[in-house]
Amino acid sequence: MSVPDFPVHDADQHYYEPEDAFTRHIERTYRDRGVRVIHDGKRVVTLIGGRVNQFVPNLSFDPIIVPGCLDRYFRGDIPDDFDRSKLFQLEPIRPEYRDRDARATVLEAQGVKRTLLFPTFAVGVEQALVGDPEAAVACVRAFNRWLDEDWGFVYRERLYAVPLISLA
Repeated sequence: MSVPDFPVHDADQHYYEPEDAFTRHIERTYRDRGVRVIHDGKRVVTLIGGRVNQFVPNLSFDPIIVPGCLDRYFRGDIPDDFDRSKLFQLEPIRPEYRDRDARATVLEAQGVKRTLLFPTFAVGVEQALVGDPEAAVACVRAFNRWLDEDWGFVYRERLYAVPLISLA
C-alpha cells in the first residue's frame, strides 16, 4: 500500500470495547442497574438494566467480521437470490482494534494523519437504559473514564476518541 502525498483525516473509525469498559469505573450504586457481563461456562451474557441485551451478541468481538466484507451489501450490489450469510467473513480480532499504540502504528503506515474514534457496543447502552436515566448517565460517566484511561481523548495528536454524551 502506498502512502498518499496529502494529509488524510478519517472521521469514522471504531474500536471494540473490552468487557469492563462500563464496569471498571461504575459507581457501586449503579452496578446492578447498568451493564453487567455474566460468564456462564463458554457463554457470555450481557445484561443492561437487568435485562439480557443482544445489541452486540459477541462482546468479546473475537472473531470479528473482516473490514469491507459488507461493502457490496451496503452498495446494494447483491442479487436477490444471493445467500447473504456468505457476505460475513470472520477473522481473529486484531490488536489495533483494542490498543491505541497498535492503532496509531497502523494509521501511520496507512498515511492517516488523524482520525476520530467511535465506540461499537457503547452506542447501544443508553437506549437500553431509556427507562433509567440516572443509570444511563452513570454508565456514560464510567465509560468515559475507561475511554480516557485506555485510549485517551487525544493520543499522539493522531487518535481522537470521542466521549459519550448522554441525552438523558
